Amino acid sequence: MGMRDLAREVFFGENRFVMVPEGGARNVVDRLPEQIHAEKFLREVVPRDAMKYVRTLELVFPPFQTPSISPFKEWEDTLKAVREDLNFPKLTIRVCFADKRPYDEPGSQDEWFRLIMTKKEAMQIYGSYMRVVKPLGQLEGLGRLFVKVAWPWEWTEQGKWRIQEERERVQREVEDAEGRIERMVMGEEYE
Repeated sequence: MGMRDLAREVFFGENRFVMVPEGGARNVVDRLPEQIHAEKFLREVVPRDAMKYVRTLELVFPPFQTPSISPFKEWEDTLKAVREDLNFPKLTIRVCFADKRPYDEPGSQDEWFRLIMTKKEAMQIYGSYMRVVKPLGQLEGLGRLFVKVAWPWEWTEQGKWRIQEERERVQREVEDAEGRIERMVMGEEYE
């Protein structure tokens, strides 16, 4: 192994790569972007012969106002293109769906974010989370997957009350949703 290969192995193997969308992950967006930010990293930043060394990828998504209807064809194509090169048993992928900042400026576009949330709207948001993560199911033999979701009712009056009065129950609901998404990709036995 040459010095260049050794340097790539150390760099890509010992670092956690966190991919945050342009504009950051705390600003509310109308919908998820057409192109997932990890696509550029996997297609243009990591040399193909160094992908086998990548151990930790973290994908961070901003909070979105409405259920995403963005097509994920490019995301699926990117995963197909790189799946031969990644070392799945040693790879950990974390997917984080961020929430807004707790205190937005009065009058800001995010001030009214999800103050009203119906059960149907919340289920649509959970469905969007699943649409983003589902293509990872192509990565057979993936070592580990961790999903962190934002609870859609966080900013509603009832949600604020539930967090105060039923914190453990709310936490179980979130963990159950995260677990369902992880098992959708990794299989029912995954914990």
